[in-house]
Formats: sequence, structure tokens, C-alpha cells
Amino acid sequence: VVDDFIRNFLIRNKMTRTLEAFQREWFELHEKGQANTMEIVPDCYVQIEELENRVKFLHKEMGKMKKNVNNAGTQFIKIRKERDFHRMHHRRIVQEKEKLFADIRRLKKHYESYEPALSELRGKYETAMREKMLTKIECEKNLTKIANLTTTLTNYETVRRTLSTPGGPPVQEISPVPGVVSAAAPGSTKEHPSDTVIRTDAAENPNIGASIAMTSHLTRPGGFRETHSFKAHDMAISGLALHPTKPVIATVSDDTKWRLWSIPEGECVMTGHGHDMWIGGCGFNPEGTRLATGSGDTTVKVWDFGEGTCMHSFSDHSHPVWDVAWHHSGQLVASASMDNTSKLFDLGSM
Repeated sequence: VVDDFIRNFLIRNKMTRTLEAFQREWFELHEKGQANTMEIVPDCYVQIEELENRVKFLHKEMGKMKKNVNNAGTQFIKIRKERDFHRMHHRRIVQEKEKLFADIRRLKKHYESYEPALSELRGKYETAMREKMLTKIECEKNLTKIANLTTTLTNYETVRRTLSTPGGPPVQEISPVPGVVSAAAPGSTKEHPSDTVIRTDAAENPNIGASIAMTSHLTRPGGFRETHSFKAHDMAISGLALHPTKPVIATVSDDTKWRLWSIPEGECVMTGHGHDMWIGGCGFNPEGTRLATGSGDTTVKVWDFGEGTCMHSFSDHSHPVWDVAWHHSGQLVASASMDNTSKLFDLGSM
């Protein structure tokens, strides 16, 4: 309070007489009730103590802040070093990226310069594969002809020795081969000198003795599995046929084309197109040198691999042809059509 403040002030400054006069006069007024009491105010010492406590607290907080600032400075220096490192690394990556782009552009130009040569080599490869296939087919034809000529020569030598032997059996007139009928209608004569005859007796399979190597998917446990898959046509495949002696398949499609593929590699050996509509079926002749196809354009076509062209085209059907098949003689082609008829075409009389 104010009176205490004045007392303390007088005591501190050693003003004893003034303090006694103040005490005497103050108590007289207080006894008489004339002392003017003032509103109580905080003591300055209390305020000083509070301020000192606050200063101590602020000093402590300032120490903590200095410590945090020092830590932040250290962290900032560390982050700045990392930033410089990553910036340098980024610049190096950008330089490598630009170098790679330059190499890619250079390689693209280099590849474009080789594209004509690659196309030419691809064409030569397809031609070589086609010629290889044709050579194999021609070789088989020649081997078959040699075997037939050898058999004929042996028979001729046997007959010659028999006729030249004294006292041999008399020569008899050769009768028609038993079990053979003409390809013409029953009761009619041949309309062409080279009409094919159809044997009614059992014919031997010419490929019965052929040895075909067993592939891995036939010999391994578990049976058949898919080993290769390749895209053969641009549209749906409507039929396929296996070559009688070679690992080759023929496929026909709704895209009006037929193709020969070597298996299991899936390399295209030959491609043919000549039909105006989809092709329904195909088949190899027994020698494997020709392919017959039936199409939705009502025609049956026979393709010769040696010539690389369509050798015959039959348009006797009035509706689409679903499928075709060869006679084991290799000169007759049968067709099945939507016009409810099946026709037999003789290639020997063409």
C-alpha cells in the first residue's frame, strides 16, 4: 500500500525524523477517520519479482530457441549439401538422357538405312524357303518316278527273259486290269483318251513305309500340349490340311487366301490367292505336290506348287463349296457344295 511504500522509502534513505513525523501525523488522521484510504495497488517488489521470474523464463526459452536455431542451421547446411548433390546428379542424368536420345535418333537413322536391305533379305529368304519346299517336292516326285521306272524295268526284264526262254509259256493277250472301272458314268465309254480309271480293289497307301520323326509333345508324359502359336491370317481360319509326307500344313481363311506353313516353326512357305470369296476347305494330293481349295465363289481350284499357279479352276457348282478331298490316285478331286451336290473332277482328262 502507499503508506507502507512511504515508510520503506524513508527507512531506506535513513530519514528517521521525517518518518516519525509521518507516523505521528498519519496515525492521528487515521484515529480521527480523516485518512483518505486509496485503492490497493500491487507492491512494486511483487511486480519486480514477477518480472524477474518472467525474465528467467524468457532466458531459458531463449536458450532453447538458440539450441533449436543451431540445430536448424546444421540441418539447413546438411539439406543444402544434399540439394547440391541431387542437383549435380540431376544435371548428370539430363546429360545422359540427351546423349541417349541422340544415340536413339542416330540408331533410328541407321535402321532406316538398313530397312530396304532387310526387306530385300526378307524377300530373298521367303523365295529361298519357297524354292526349298518346291525342290523337296520335286525331289520326291523324281524319287517316285525313279522307283516306278525301276519297277517297270524289272517287270520288263522278267517278261523278256520269260519270252526269250525256249519252251516257255505261250504269249497270252493282256486283258483289262481286274477291279478297274472308268471315271465316266456307268455304261458309257471314255470321253477322253486320258480319262482316269478308278480302282475298286483296295489300294496300298504309298506312304505306309515313310518314317516320320516323333516330336517331343508326342513322346513326353502328359500327351498333347500347345507348343507353338502364330498368326496365320487376317480373318477367321476355316480349314487346314496336313501334308502327307512333310511337316507342313495348309490353312485357308475368310480373307480369300491359302498359305503353307512349316511346323513347328510357323514360317510361311507359300501364299496363294485367286478366290473372290472365303475359302471353305482344302486338301493335299497324295504326292503332296498340289492343293485343292473350295470357295464361297462356287469354284474349286487346283494349285500346283511346282508351277506356283492355279492349274485348274472348276465352276460347276451353283452355290458355295464347303470342302474338297482327293482320291488316292491323285487325279480325282471330290467337292461338297451347298447346292446339295457332290461332284468328282478328273484332272487326267483336262
